Amino acid sequence: MLALIDRMRSEGKPIIALFEPDDSVAQRIIKTLVTAGLSPLLLPDPATHPIAWQNSRFEAIVFSPFRSMSDAAWVTTIVRGIVGDRPILALTPDDCAGQRTAVLINGADDAIHGGGDEREIEMRILALIRRRRYNVFGSLICDELEINLVSRHVARAGRPIAMPLREFDLLAHLAHSRDRAVSRLELLQAVWRIDFDPGTNRIDVHVSRLRQRIDGGQSHAMLRTVKGIGYALVSRMGAQSAMRAC
Repeated sequence: MLALIDRMRSEGKPIIALFEPDDSVAQRIIKTLVTAGLSPLLLPDPATHPIAWQNSRFEAIVFSPFRSMSDAAWVTTIVRGIVGDRPILALTPDDCAGQRTAVLINGADDAIHGGGDEREIEMRILALIRRRRYNVFGSLICDELEINLVSRHVARAGRPIAMPLREFDLLAHLAHSRDRAVSRLELLQAVWRIDFDPGTNRIDVHVSRLRQRIDGGQSHAMLRTVKGIGYALVSRMGAQSAMRAC
């Protein structure tokens, strides 16, 4: 199990722990998560195999507490205690407010009918991941790229990346606007504190150097040029969404 998790982690895709005994529902959820650029990992019932859930590398938890061998409310409390502050999306067997309320009271961050619309399930998972990433104190996280705004340290997949102050500010601004094209003028205002384009290639030079630092040797290029607009820091989920929108 640990070897599998390490291999999935090395691919840079967020790992989602999944418990869903109903095979048809599980395969539908897995397909949805893979399409969103995530790596689902099927796990056994947390009530009977809690050790399998004790891994800090899970980005989020998706599980069906009402299909557990134990009481749904109790097992939700157990999972919350195991996974700490990582987001939990509970799947309910019915579209029932009472079921959703029971798991929300006992520790789930969100709850949705497991047999409902796949797109809504996907968006709720992505929203929970996004919320947690922006709640990490002092850090911006985009896939395996972590930017600590306090220490001004940058790392990708655990590898430290040294960079000058200006490039750090440029990267931080792009990370704040992840998966969105940022105009050259916006970057000049935010990073260089000037509100006009002087017509020089200063941004291009800094972006080129920054791209070498964060994308060199990586299979997924995060720093993208958006023709006619500017630049964007693109996550795997953002890239997948853009492809499906074409």
